[in-house]
Amino acid sequence: MLDVLNLSKSFGGIDALSDISFSIKNGEIVSIIGPNGAGKTTLFNIITGLIQPSKGAIFFNGCEIIPDNSIKELNRVKIASYLILLYSIFITLFFYFSYINYTDYHLEFTLFLAISMIFRIFAVYRFYQKVLWAKAFLSLILFFDAAFLIYIAVKKNFIMPVILITIFQMLFYIYLHRKPVKNIFGEFLEAEKISIMGIARTFQNIRLFGNLKVIENIMIGFHNSFKGSILDILFNTDFHNKEEKAFRDKAFNLLEYTGIKDQAHNLASNLSYGEQRKLEIARALSLNPKLILLDEPAAGMNNMETLQLIDLIKKIRESGTTVLLIEHDMNFVMNISDRVIVLNYGKKIAEGTPIDIRQNQEVIKAYLGDKKGD
Repeated sequence: MLDVLNLSKSFGGIDALSDISFSIKNGEIVSIIGPNGAGKTTLFNIITGLIQPSKGAIFFNGCEIIPDNSIKELNRVKIASYLILLYSIFITLFFYFSYINYTDYHLEFTLFLAISMIFRIFAVYRFYQKVLWAKAFLSLILFFDAAFLIYIAVKKNFIMPVILITIFQMLFYIYLHRKPVKNIFGEFLEAEKISIMGIARTFQNIRLFGNLKVIENIMIGFHNSFKGSILDILFNTDFHNKEEKAFRDKAFNLLEYTGIKDQAHNLASNLSYGEQRKLEIARALSLNPKLILLDEPAAGMNNMETLQLIDLIKKIRESGTTVLLIEHDMNFVMNISDRVIVLNYGKKIAEGTPIDIRQNQEVIKAYLGDKKGD
């Protein structure tokens, strides 16, 4: 169902994830464990489209949701960075020497070109770091340069140099928009599209609309299924009323399914911590997911609430939804998981059944520390 291949993510030179690979089969409950800072939530954020990886690929039911950014493809950005830096130096000097004698504002023009060069260098640096806005900014610079070149061509009749530079600009612009470079700069599926494909999630920190009723929090999750138009809402048409009633009925069913139906008309902020966790799961289920990602669902729960959560997750699996979860409660993990994946410092150090993981010395060392000195 889900295939993660050689996934890596760096933040300012720090590797949050490094060459992570694993697969999840349909109908499994798989847990990801590891110490704080192991990269677990970063992995969830990449799978659900909230952030982009530095490299790697993800496939969901055979469809590529995160394209593979190989080292070769990443080098395209480096090459492009060097090219545009050289181009920026050349075009700045070209503007200076071709126009400086035609203006009475030598100092002002020189300062303008110097500031322009600083902006270009900063944009190239951010481009090199694969920041999305830098690509758009550099494209804008190319258009600005083209306009200035046309002006110079008309003013000074420098036709041949202008033609050569314009050809370079066109080639570079095409290069920027080639698929391998586009993939690196955000041509991934957006989070909304990933959710439509059938992946839903909850968050480590509860993200509910506390000032809305419980039932309304669930109904928000049906936005992908909304078929009506803004006019249906404005004029309160029969179609809109029928659709809203259908969503409300489905929301009540989900609240009953998760065991909090009696709280339907209370404000979400008035629920207990355990009930808020269940509400988040119910809202994720409103997307009718094939795969649900739960980020520390048992955090802050007492023993009774944890046992109820175990029953709920097993019921979710029995209904046909595959479950991938992050959790620190080892008793919870060992009682519910078909397989366990262990991360430490952004690397996968173990994968196997709960029994295998419980006996794995590297996992024990990661959680308890090296006891050689004892």
